[in-house]
Formats: sequence, C-alpha cells, structure tokens
Amino acid sequence: MSTIDRLEIKAPSPIVPLMIGGKDESHALYGSYIGVQFVFADTLDTAVLREAISNLLKEMPALGARGDFWNWRIISGPGVTLEVIEEEMGSALDYEHPGTVQPDRYRFVYEPKRDDVFRGKAPLSTFRLTRFPDGSSILGIGMSHSYTDANGFHQICKRLSVIYRDRLSGKKPDQFTFLTKLDVFKFGKGRNKDEVIAALSEENMPKPIRVRGVIGSLWRRLIVSTMERNRKTGRAAVYLSKEQVAKLKNTVHGESNEGWISTNAALGAHFTRLMVKLQYGDTAKPMMQVSQVLDLRGRYFDEQRDMQLRYIGNPISLYTSTAKFPRGFQNASRGEIAGFLKGAIASLSGEKLRRRLDLIEDAIKAGFTHPGLDIKNPIVSFNNQSKMSVYGIDFGIRLLRVIPQDVGDHIMVFPTLDGGVEVYMRDLVKPGRQEVLNEPEWQERLFDF
Repeated sequence: MSTIDRLEIKAPSPIVPLMIGGKDESHALYGSYIGVQFVFADTLDTAVLREAISNLLKEMPALGARGDFWNWRIISGPGVTLEVIEEEMGSALDYEHPGTVQPDRYRFVYEPKRDDVFRGKAPLSTFRLTRFPDGSSILGIGMSHSYTDANGFHQICKRLSVIYRDRLSGKKPDQFTFLTKLDVFKFGKGRNKDEVIAALSEENMPKPIRVRGVIGSLWRRLIVSTMERNRKTGRAAVYLSKEQVAKLKNTVHGESNEGWISTNAALGAHFTRLMVKLQYGDTAKPMMQVSQVLDLRGRYFDEQRDMQLRYIGNPISLYTSTAKFPRGFQNASRGEIAGFLKGAIASLSGEKLRRRLDLIEDAIKAGFTHPGLDIKNPIVSFNNQSKMSVYGIDFGIRLLRVIPQDVGDHIMVFPTLDGGVEVYMRDLVKPGRQEVLNEPEWQERLFDF
C-alpha cells in the first residue's frame, strides 16, 4: 500500500505560446513523453521541491501549458501537479545497480495517456516524488517530446536542481534564460504537398505516409494505439563497465579494415547485429534500414555554435540510411557494420543535412509522417545518449542512478555513474521475444567481446 499527496502548482499567466513545428510536430503526432527517474539514497524536501518547480515554471511557463495536438495548438493550463507518494515497503536501493529494470517502469514517472495529451488534458511536464521507509527516494520527471529532446530535458532538470539547492539554502535563484528559439535550427522551405513529393523523389527518399485526412487520421490512430500498448511492455537492460566498453571497441576495431572507429560505431555494430538476429532469427536480411540519432548541437552548423548547447528545443534528429550486406545483416562481421555506421555519419556534411532537414520539415507540415523511414522494409534504430551529462544534476543529496523511462528505439545506450553504459534493448513489434536475452546462449552473445 502507498499514500499519495497531490500538490497543485499554478503556472504563471498568461502562458507563453509554445511554437511547434518541424521535428517538434513529428513528436507531437504521437503524444510522446520523455521520462527519467533519478534514484537517491536520501529524500528531497517536498516543500522546497514544490517551490523549485514553481520557480521553474516562472522561467519556462510553457511547461505548465497543455497541448491540443489533434488540432495543433497549445492551450493554457492550470499548471502542474507534484505527486508525493509514500511507500510502505521497498527501497530505491533496489534499483541502484545498473542493468536492473523495474517490473513496472511507469510506477515512478507519471506519463499521461496519449489520448489525454492529444485532447489538451495533460500538461507538458509531470513531477512525481516517491519516498521509501528507509529514507531513499526516486524523483520521476516527464516532459512532452514536442517541447524538448533528451539533451534539453537534462538541461531543464539540471536547472531545477540548481533552483532547489538555492531555495534550500535560503538564496533567491539567479535569473536564467534558456534558448528556445535559435535560427540555426529552423528548417523548411515552405513547399506544398506536390513539391514535397517531387523533392523526396530527387533525394531518393521513400514517400512517407499521410497522417491527415480521413485515411491518414485512421492510420495515425492505429500507430498511436500500438505505441500506447507497447509502452507498457518491458525492456532488457545490459550493463557494460568502462573496461568492457573499451574491450568491445578494441575487438570491433580489430575486425574492421578501418584506421579508426568510434565507441559509438563499436556499440552500434555489436548491438544492432544482435537486435536483427533477435527479430529475424537466421532469415538473412541483406538490406536493412539503420537509424542513428544525431544531436545537431555544435556539430554540423557553424552559426551561433557557442549558443547551441543552451538550446532546449528538438535539434536531435533521426538519420536513416540503408545497409546492404549480401550475406545478410546477421552474417556480416561487426567490423563491416562499424565501417558502414562510420561511413554513413562521415558522409553527412552540414549542407547535405540541412537539405534533408528542410525536406523533413516541409513533409511534416504537408501532413506526412517523418520521411526517410520506409515502413515496408526492415529497420533497426540505434540511439546513443552515453555522452549526455545526465549525472550533472545536483540536488544536494547522493544520486545513485539515472534511469530512462521509455525506450522508443530498438537500442538505446545510456551512461552510468562509473563511466560505463547501460544498453536498453526492446523489440518494438513483439516485446516478448526479448525475454530470450536472459538465456545462457544469448548472454554469451551479448558479452562476446
């Protein structure tokens, strides 16, 4: 049993309008949230946390707004709720060790139902503090993906921790302004539907699915209902120490003909091959779509480079390319796959990427899903967040672990406190298949480096 106290926190009025466009619209199409659990050895002061959240809303009023994403508009809301849950059993220490996954991963973060998000019944941010009898606690924070990406999410959480520490010590928090508008991350050329289709053909990109109109709306609802059902399923978690990551990189590099490969390419090669094997068994897949998540901050565009790291919008983007291995993806060596991943990213110039992002923006505004993904062909998505400063947060108490709430990709790499990584693997189509990863044969494959 547990008791719940819901503390209402009003948002400033009037609400600052939230501009949604481009890749932000892509996230809004499906009502997705980013959620993270911060595991502490001690507990936070509820009254101070409430004040800190109130301060954060004053700096970022849109976090207290609500999105009516069926009609593509932001509406004012009463604010947010801080849920304080007092547990009678258990401990946050049960989730201290990397590689462990909670049986009910939505217990510690409140993530609204997608239908509530679409109809403007859910705020763009949620806060839940779960306290255990031994004094440990878990702070769960969720934010609409239409507002920010994972990098921006961690920036906002870090700011909340700064405000909390100031409030705890009796200081008035310093004024701080996040960058929510940055010209360098504005894309699109205002093309209409026919112009978008023609441009997609020129770029040799598959025609995306319509999500507006009668048929498009039905298709979108089908996708949303599938995502809503799948988000409640578990995921497998694999922990690699800093030393194991280094060993894997050396092994994959030795299998390749490359003079150098990145840690990202080594991790991607190892785990994408395993995921393809998990999904398709021994059925050779000579052609696979591989999606890699790119953070555009400070990498591809020179304009305002020094300001990009403070931006909290959605510059992170999926880059999808097609891998061709005649013997099948499962039978290609990790070195070959690493070489492909390295080449796909190395070939991206700022000019080429901007052209692609302009097209994505125009396609979404024309009522299509995210172009570049061909749902008729096999796909595996790889998302590496291991370089994000998720442990830069400091509430003044010992932070034991940071756990991502949802994994919308097949594979997501997340940092650990000791410099290693957690690799979360999820079969998005048939989640039950990932249970075999716990079998001895698959454990041997997972750690074969």
